[in-house]
Amino acid sequence: MVDERVPLSKTLIDLRIKELEIEEKARVISELKSKRDEASIKELVEKLADDSWHLRQLAARALSEIGKDVEHHVMEALPGSLWFTRACAAEILGNVRSRAALDCLIDLLEDSNSTVKEHASKALLQICDGGDTVWAARAAVSKGGEVVGRLKALFEKFDRELADGFLSMTKDAELMKAPVEQVEKIAEEMSRAHEPQDLVWEELTKADSTKTPVARADDESAGGGTGGSEDRRDGSL
Repeated sequence: MVDERVPLSKTLIDLRIKELEIEEKARVISELKSKRDEASIKELVEKLADDSWHLRQLAARALSEIGKDVEHHVMEALPGSLWFTRACAAEILGNVRSRAALDCLIDLLEDSNSTVKEHASKALLQICDGGDTVWAARAAVSKGGEVVGRLKALFEKFDRELADGFLSMTKDAELMKAPVEQVEKIAEEMSRAHEPQDLVWEELTKADSTKTPVARADDESAGGGTGGSEDRRDGSL
């Protein structure tokens, strides 16, 4: 029983209300994550645009834990979204190591918001660190020499060996045009052997005597560009 002679502090009441709200949000997110169906995934993705930082973080964590089943739904949320939604999306795509999202993430390196660019950079490093450098190289080459240079500069900041391997792959015209099935084999072999993907490619092509050698392309890499300027306001996720 409450002693009415001692009035409750409004601050304490507000804190308790906030605590209950957080508990309710966590319960809703947990239920959606446990279902793992398309409708639940879409609802979680919608919460990446919520005004509540806490709810966005809960949704992003849940989507990351679900895995690659979320990647296309997350990418669909990018066009026309607010900066914090784009940043959350990049974080999730990196966490699930989404190869399908490489083009989107490369584009986000030129986002007008620095927080988004930071999360896109981290996502690309996560994906390449997971063994998919060859796919990043192919995506970059398809976008041109300026993008190749941009990614090389990004990788050099964190891992010189990764940057060198990436650049070596982009110069290999045969590798850049190889059928998807063959590149899948390269990534699989690299993962098992823990060797740089360009070295695995060389071994595979040497072993295949039926292939006609293709000359390596000239170095088309160029320096990175600069980002847009319309939205410079940053913020934590």
